[in-house]
Amino acid sequence: MENLLDRGLPKWPQMLVTGAPIAQTQALEIIRRTDNFFSFPHGNDHAFVEEAIRLIGFPKEPVDPRRKGSDPKAEEKFFDALNKFWENQAQWKEDWGHLGTQYVRNDWVSSCFISGPHGWCHPDGTISFADNVGKWPSVEEIKNDWEILAKAFPFLEVEITLMNKESCEEDSQPVVSMVIRNEEITLVDPAERDVHADAGRMPVVPKDLDVGFFMLHPALREHAINLEQVKAWGDSFREEFPKWFA
Repeated sequence: MENLLDRGLPKWPQMLVTGAPIAQTQALEIIRRTDNFFSFPHGNDHAFVEEAIRLIGFPKEPVDPRRKGSDPKAEEKFFDALNKFWENQAQWKEDWGHLGTQYVRNDWVSSCFISGPHGWCHPDGTISFADNVGKWPSVEEIKNDWEILAKAFPFLEVEITLMNKESCEEDSQPVVSMVIRNEEITLVDPAERDVHADAGRMPVVPKDLDVGFFMLHPALREHAINLEQVKAWGDSFREEFPKWFA
C-alpha cells in the first residue's frame, strides 16, 4: 500500500484548510501562541512594532555598533550581547507558550504579506485558508505541524488538503488530505474522499489583490490585531512572568 507521507509536493504548494468555527476567545489564544510576530517581531509599521514589543516584554535586540561607526573594539561586546539576546528570546518564547511550527503559521498581528494579515485561524474564530505554504515542505513536515496544533488545541476539527501547484496557478490537483478530530490526524487519499465536502465545508479562495489596499500605509494594512489586544496579552503575561518587564 502506498504511503501517503511519501507523496511529493511542489516548491510552494497551496494548502486548503476548512474547519468548524471556534469561539473568539479560543481563536485569540491560538493566534497568541502561533502568530509569526511572537516568533520574531516584524513589520513596516515601526511605531506599532516598537510599542507591541514593549507591551509583551519581548527582549530587545542589541544595536550593532558598526551601524553607528563606533570603535571596532565594541564588536566583541556586541556579539556577547547578541548571544544573550538569542538566549533570552528562546526563553521568552518558551514562557509565552509559543508553538514552533515550521510551515503552518498565522500572521495577523503585523503582516508584511502583500494581501495583508492572513492565516488558518482567523481572529473571529473562522478556520479557513487557501494559500501557499512552503518552501519545499514534505507531507510529513506539514503533518507534524498540524499534530503540534492538534495536541495544543484539542477542540479543533479541521480538514486540510495539499495541492500540486501554487495558489496562483490554474488546474491544480490535490495531493493528500488530512482530517483532525479529537487531537488525532488521519491521512486521506483525495482520489478516494473529499474531506471538505464530507464535512460540509468548502475552501474559500482569497480574492484577487486589491491594488488600492496595497497602496495604504502599513499602519492601515498590516494589522488584524490591535494594540489593545496585544496589551491584554501582555498584561496577563506580566502577572506570571514579571521578569520580562523589569
